Amino acid sequence: MSARLLIYFSFFTFLLTGFSNTASGNNKPDSLTNQVNRLTDSVGKIQNLSEKINLASQALNLARTSKDTANIAKALLAYSHVLFCNDKFEQTFDSASKALKYFEKFNDSLHISESYNILGNSFLRRADYFKAIECYEKSIKTGQHLPDSLMLANNFSGLGIIYYKIGKYDDAIKSFNRALKIFQNLKSKKNFSRIQGNLGLCYLEKNQIKQAKQLFFESLSSRIQLQDTMLLASIYDDLGKLYEKTNQLDSALFFFNKSHKCFVLDNSKHGVVVSSLALGRVNLKLGNLNKAIKQLTTAYSTSKQTKEDDLTMQITLELSEYYNKIGDNDKSRTFLKNYITYYEKIFKEKTLEKINQLQFYIETQRKEQENKLLQAEVAMQHLKSKQNRFVNKILIAFSVLLIIILTFTIVLTFKLRNKNKVIEDINNQLLNFNLELERVVKSRTSELSDALEKVKELERIKSAFMANISHEVRTPLNGILGLLDYILNNDVPKDEKTYLNTQIRSLGERLLRLVDDILELSKIETNQLDIKISECNVNTILSELNNTFQNSLALKNRNVTFRVVKSLPDNETTILTDAVRLKKIIFNLIENAFKFTHTGSIEVGYSVEKEKTLKIYVKDTGVGIPKNIQKRVFERFYRHISDESHVYYEGVGIGLTIAMGYALALAGRIKVDSSPGNGSTFCLLLPYNVVNTSNKTFSENWNDKCILVVEDDLISYQYIEALLKITSAKLIHVKNAEDAIEVCSINKNIDLIILDIQLPFMNGIDAARKLRKIGVSVPIIAQSANAISSENKLCLEAGCDAFITKPIDPDELLSIIRNKLNANYKKINAKV
Repeated sequence: MSARLLIYFSFFTFLLTGFSNTASGNNKPDSLTNQVNRLTDSVGKIQNLSEKINLASQALNLARTSKDTANIAKALLAYSHVLFCNDKFEQTFDSASKALKYFEKFNDSLHISESYNILGNSFLRRADYFKAIECYEKSIKTGQHLPDSLMLANNFSGLGIIYYKIGKYDDAIKSFNRALKIFQNLKSKKNFSRIQGNLGLCYLEKNQIKQAKQLFFESLSSRIQLQDTMLLASIYDDLGKLYEKTNQLDSALFFFNKSHKCFVLDNSKHGVVVSSLALGRVNLKLGNLNKAIKQLTTAYSTSKQTKEDDLTMQITLELSEYYNKIGDNDKSRTFLKNYITYYEKIFKEKTLEKINQLQFYIETQRKEQENKLLQAEVAMQHLKSKQNRFVNKILIAFSVLLIIILTFTIVLTFKLRNKNKVIEDINNQLLNFNLELERVVKSRTSELSDALEKVKELERIKSAFMANISHEVRTPLNGILGLLDYILNNDVPKDEKTYLNTQIRSLGERLLRLVDDILELSKIETNQLDIKISECNVNTILSELNNTFQNSLALKNRNVTFRVVKSLPDNETTILTDAVRLKKIIFNLIENAFKFTHTGSIEVGYSVEKEKTLKIYVKDTGVGIPKNIQKRVFERFYRHISDESHVYYEGVGIGLTIAMGYALALAGRIKVDSSPGNGSTFCLLLPYNVVNTSNKTFSENWNDKCILVVEDDLISYQYIEALLKITSAKLIHVKNAEDAIEVCSINKNIDLIILDIQLPFMNGIDAARKLRKIGVSVPIIAQSANAISSENKLCLEAGCDAFITKPIDPDELLSIIRNKLNANYKKINAKV
């Protein structure tokens, strides 16, 4: 019986095989097949998308005409690639799915793997990550023993991108490393550098800055060789994010500028929006408000054109912060409302998108199950139609087929259970997603509440400021007008009139000082301070201030002692700085001390700290300042004494703000150490650029020499200008390397170049190489704030003649210039 069963089964298999061979259409003309193959091969070689679509359509029509299933499958796969390139993902899914069914019938592993790959790419672009992961894993499993390792690498790359997007950075790193190894073996530089950048982003998200930085710079080196503008734009943007995250804002600004130039060159509107937003954000953090608003405005208008709501939302938040910083509360509040509107819109769109994806996934599974059941029913009907012709044989074959169907049904049942479990997992993930969204909404609501509180605080400070301004203006005006009226309408003795005139003048000076302070504050906040570096003596300034306050009413009417302590002789306290601003800083600190000190003492003095720093202190025994608000005392209009205090304190709250602004402009800062009831100590820290007055005479006269100073920092240039003033040399100042090269190309009368290493765009070392390359032979003195041996060596190798570190020692600089000018003079004469 078993032998007969085996014979019947073999016969039935033979019949099915014959039917399959007949259906496959192998008897079609080879010429038509060759035409289809030529067209599908040509699709991958052409770059133009319209031509690709035309060729793929022709191949598919010819394949359907031939009725050869192998040709149809290949044409469908080629067509799906073209549809994907045109962002038609629904049609891509349909075409690739049909091709996959044909290849599974032929057991064609290579094309099965390729079909799953294109399906995975399609799901990835539609953000259907679960389905994309499933397709990539099937493609890897099917194609892991095949020779097409490039497709395997692309699968691992796709998995890495998905894991990165969903926050599984360790899994993303594993996938990217596997792809990186394959691309390295294939010597595919472009893909290798792209994966390096993706790995760097993963490490950046994990705060492993060192690894991320190394990968970014290795990738940058490769991309420079490849000369691919978009690849360069991407890596420059990644480096900008790294330096912004580590708060190295100048470096971040440098790389975001590089990225912006590449995006503009490639005419990428999306890239221009991203880079302009990044530049605006960093300039806002640096306080470069004029640059920030230009870049944010460009980003905002371009994003509105491209209808990228997610980017527009981020830009509105930065614009709100900008207008908050400049004090325009109405515009700040308007952009903050716009940010909330965009946030709610994007939140709704993303939620609907996730729901639609889940519905599509469930509907697809249902259709697949229905198709499989329908196929089983068709097979059963087909067998029944042959029952009359092959009674005995069909009974046996039907029994075998029935067993297969039962087995298939059992397997299908298990698969359905597994699918139900997957759907349940997806529902749980959706629940977790909703919980996360609720958490984010609560967090954003809290942030918005904080922002509104800040707005209310600004309104309160503004109201208090206006009230103080009104009081500070009306009080002296009232005195001036009242005294003038008294003098004009009464017969006042000459002695009394003289005294009253003195009082009127004092009130006028007080009013003028208030106006000057408001104007100076405006200049500080708009970076319009005109700093004038010159020699000034700290002891002389303290003596003048001592005379001013010893004769003031503030000291005479209070039980307060005031003294000045001088730690160094006059010849050691002559420094290079802005004397007017330095005196104003100390005056404001002393005036602040008098304001809050009712009894005790006020002491002013100085000392020289390490790192060539001059520390000038003002110490009082006044009311003191709590620790938690010590930083806020430098904010404009802020007063740490509450409005309910029974003691009235004069002023509008901008004296310390002006002092800090001046200090920063002079390359210094102010620190405060205080506690309530124990007084306060304000310390001004400035560079100790001392001028040796004991040997003031300088024998050299360089009035026939021309020196080019390449320095982007105005304070540093003014310092060099003051040092070289006694030599009578002619100075030319430029702020970047490009201008320096242009000046040297035009002006042949330059005798020496002082070159800063830290310059925007092209650095000083590259500039020195370029200058030597174009034939500039005059001495070059490199200057830098980095006192490291490696930078000194690099400068000398690049063609510099000497290296000097900041803060610059005046005697050292003058000695180097004298030696290099004399050496160059001898060199020229020797040639003659």
